[in-house]
Formats: sequence, structure tokens, C-alpha cells
Amino acid sequence: MRIRNKWRTAKPRALEDNATAAAYIIWQVGLHFAKNLHQEEFDYESDHQRARVIAEYLIFLSHITDRLAHQRLDDEQRQIYVSTLVEQVARQYQRNVEEIMGSGDYRTGFLRIVNTRFDEYAKGVFEGDEPGYAARRLLGNRIQEIMGQSQTNKWVIQQIIDIDSLDAADQMIKGIKPLLD
Repeated sequence: MRIRNKWRTAKPRALEDNATAAAYIIWQVGLHFAKNLHQEEFDYESDHQRARVIAEYLIFLSHITDRLAHQRLDDEQRQIYVSTLVEQVARQYQRNVEEIMGSGDYRTGFLRIVNTRFDEYAKGVFEGDEPGYAARRLLGNRIQEIMGQSQTNKWVIQQIIDIDSLDAADQMIKGIKPLLD
């Protein structure tokens, strides 16, 4: 997966601009790994289910970005960066889910889940920049709940914990670090 993470010109960018660019990277990575589950022969029963899986990835990756911002920005900058980031991720989610499922307010529900999940992920330990086992397991549990325990999907939690969560975090971190530095 190729991610563009540098501006075309070297002029300084506002924190909000970098957060918007990071939100787009988060969208790309989240969508890629939701599609990857299907490529790994796990089954989605509906577009609604797929949208919920994408949302879980977006929240997971947004939380990692918040952790990175905490290490690199002061509190005021972090607040601006993360609130802009989450708002832009929610905007991307709204726009793309509307294309699949029709008009509706998907943003409000997404933001409600963001607040809940950020509290849950905050309890997890990170190892350097990468999410620790507890954070990866939380993502795996949430996606397992969404996808169910069918014969085809019963191992999705292991795929998430052992492979996809680490790969997604790695790609996203590589993509957004230049936007935070």
C-alpha cells in the first residue's frame, strides 16, 4: 500500500492541515485492512457490517495518532490536532458510508463510538509507538462481535490481533509521522 505523506511544497503547514492529511491516511489504511479481511476469506454479511468494521479500524488508528501526538505536541497543539483529525475522519466516514448505504447521519453515531473507544484504548499499554496486546485484542474483540462467530469468521480475532492490527498500525505510523514532526 502506497501512502503519500509529504506536501508538494516545503512551506510550513498549519496543524489543522496536517491533521486533515493524517485523517485521509487513516481512512486509506482503515479501508485497506477492512478489505483485507475479505481477501483473507472472512465474510461480510452486509455493507452495514463492513462499515462498522471500517469504523473500528478508523477509531483504533485515530487513537494511535492521538498517542503519537501526545509524544510530539504540547497539550494545546494536541487538542487542536486530535479534534481536527477526528472531525475529518468522521467527515470521511459520513461521506463514504452515504455512498454505500444511502443518506443518513452516520457521523453522530461514529463520534459517539469514538468517545467510548478512546476511553477503552486509553487503558491499554503501548510498546513504543505500537499498540500493545490489550489494544490489539480490544480491536479484535470489537471486530469479532461485528462479524460474528460463523465457521468462516471464528478466527477473525486472531487475524486482527496477530497480523492486521500490527500491519495497519505500522503503515499508519509511517504515513503520519512526517506530518507530526
